[in-house]
Amino acid sequence: MRDRIRAGVVGMAMGLLLASGSMLSAPAALGAEQETSARVAASVEAAPQTVRDIDWRNSEFPVSEVGGCPPAIVSFEDGQGVSGDWIYRFAPEREIVFADVGLGREAALLVLQCGPPNSEFSTAVVAMDVDEAGTITALGTVGNKDSWEIYPADIAVFYGDVAIRFQDFGTDEFFNEYYRYSPGEGFVQL
Repeated sequence: MRDRIRAGVVGMAMGLLLASGSMLSAPAALGAEQETSARVAASVEAAPQTVRDIDWRNSEFPVSEVGGCPPAIVSFEDGQGVSGDWIYRFAPEREIVFADVGLGREAALLVLQCGPPNSEFSTAVVAMDVDEAGTITALGTVGNKDSWEIYPADIAVFYGDVAIRFQDFGTDEFFNEYYRYSPGEGFVQL
């Protein structure tokens, strides 16, 4: 019996004892560990994502209209992307708001700016969704203004309704608008 235990201890030092009682040698054990890690990484990548899992500032996704800029599929790198003659970028120092806008799951509310090169950029809130399959879709623009002088200063979501506090840089005044998501229509002002 002692010899069997000693052989088992020596065998464990040379490899990996599996739960089944089988033994893998050290090189085989290392290969099995790498293979398992690769399978886990592949299954994580294949798993559906949520809006919180997306690196929005470094991803490609469809963007709804922002100011006078048309809807486009934009590939962002470090928070900026180009489509045609338009530059799309994340508004500086603005956080992404995650909230349920009536879908039963969180959406991402992105504060994006857009305009032609060497101009003032319009700013709008764009709502994004990631479905169960991991597909990114644009839900629409919330409170789109054609003037670069009107800027979404604050965003709040209450029972699915989106409230935006706008600042008018021309008059330095603030005003509030309220929106509700309607499938097929996008965001409708209340």
